[in-house]
Amino acid sequence: ADINECSENTGGCGPNSICTTPLVGRRECRCLPGFHFPGVDPEITNATMEIVGLVAWNGTQNCTLNDYCNSEYGCGANQDSNQTVTCRSVTSGRYCTCPEGYYVRGGYGRTSNLLTIRDSFPGCDVSNNCDPLYDFPPTGNFGCGTDVDGVTCSVTSDGRKCGCPSGYEVRGTKLQSLFVPAGTVFAGCADINECAISNPCGPFS
Repeated sequence: ADINECSENTGGCGPNSICTTPLVGRRECRCLPGFHFPGVDPEITNATMEIVGLVAWNGTQNCTLNDYCNSEYGCGANQDSNQTVTCRSVTSGRYCTCPEGYYVRGGYGRTSNLLTIRDSFPGCDVSNNCDPLYDFPPTGNFGCGTDVDGVTCSVTSDGRKCGCPSGYEVRGTKLQSLFVPAGTVFAGCADINECAISNPCGPFS
């Protein structure tokens, strides 16, 4: 009977690989997804290393994790900061993480992005505290709400300034506009009760 060269010690293929026996007396080692043989392009997913007969693998050809953080792929540098975008290789690609205070460009509030080998990283943008698209998942910590038409929002270095339209005031205050620190929720605008203003209709009314 044909001897299954892969039945003992995974055929000597080493970690992060699988063993196959395409021909009698031979076995092949194939790296698992996300791993490659040294010196072989990670994009060549069908690369194999053949072991003839019972010759053991010498250990220097072990499958290694694909380096998607090298200069060819990587995450690039954040153009708006002296801090560098961090990159971490995983079996399915790479994670690019923006420095503190920055978000993935067009990423709806995400601070990191999982990219495949063919994806390019869009870069990082400083937080726009007035853009609700950065509020992901929704927390209310961005923008000035949509419960009242005409609310204004102005970005500041450490938050935003929310302004209520005519006839409204910031809920819980007597102010028409209010500075809102980054990471906090705007209370919203409330209709001003004109009848509560020291008898606006005059005496005997």
